[in-house]
Amino acid sequence: MGTKLTCHTSQSNGFMDESASTVSGYLDCLDRLTTGRLSHLSQRTQRKETRTVSFLVYHVLAACSTYAFIEFCCQHPRWTQRSRHDKGVHTSPCSVYLHHNLSSELSTYFIAASPGEDWISSLKEVLKPADSTPSEQQTIFKSVAGSPFSLHAVMSGVAFVHSQEYVKVVRDRLMNQIRKVNDYSEQPAKRSGNLQSLQGNVEERVMLENVTKDLHLVSQTADTGIANADMAIKIHEEMLDAFKQLQAHINLQSHRNAVNSTEDALRYTLKSMQCQRNWLVSYKARKDTAMNFVSIRG
Repeated sequence: MGTKLTCHTSQSNGFMDESASTVSGYLDCLDRLTTGRLSHLSQRTQRKETRTVSFLVYHVLAACSTYAFIEFCCQHPRWTQRSRHDKGVHTSPCSVYLHHNLSSELSTYFIAASPGEDWISSLKEVLKPADSTPSEQQTIFKSVAGSPFSLHAVMSGVAFVHSQEYVKVVRDRLMNQIRKVNDYSEQPAKRSGNLQSLQGNVEERVMLENVTKDLHLVSQTADTGIANADMAIKIHEEMLDAFKQLQAHINLQSHRNAVNSTEDALRYTLKSMQCQRNWLVSYKARKDTAMNFVSIRG
């Protein structure tokens, strides 16, 4: 039996897809995804769950007498939030759920994301690139369907692209303040005792106060980014663990290229997220250096 894949997407806060009525067997899985609760599957179910306040990831490998499946669910960090919490710009996280039937080789995905972000459009661009021919689209779909975790790898790649923009914002904000500090440090010290020098001291103090406030914002944004990177790293470690379990139950001979490509993509994204975290940690260290200079001169 050939590998099949279905994908249900929703750009809303929940799963509002009319096709859900045709997959009633997955409604319990949907409830676990949206509420964060794992109901009892069977006494033979092996379950691994990791939960924090801000993200959810779990995978299940179940072997029943008549039905065997593996499922993996994760909620990607909100990389598009780059400032203090604002209900006006607050967006729903992207949640991705996979259910793979080992006997029928059917992979079913449920994806929910904010309509204001490019999660779903990026996925559609991968499955059906612009200007691609029908034969090229068929080749792409066969490759994607050959590896159950392929769409998880695609969505993880989209999350990495979001993290790149986030890190760029932190870097640009930090560099703007460092340039101000460097320019100030090159100025000769002003002598006090006249009205002009006193006025200059007041302006300098106001400038240093503004730099201090902006550096605090940089620090807060970097802290949030580091937390997001930690979440992303944990998600990819769990995803690779579940992927390894799946490899023992699928036909690698007929889908070896697709499976290897998916694993390579997941490992690349994991290493990339680790690098993003390292960049954010280094930016925060440079922020501390600039803050120390400002506090001394202030």
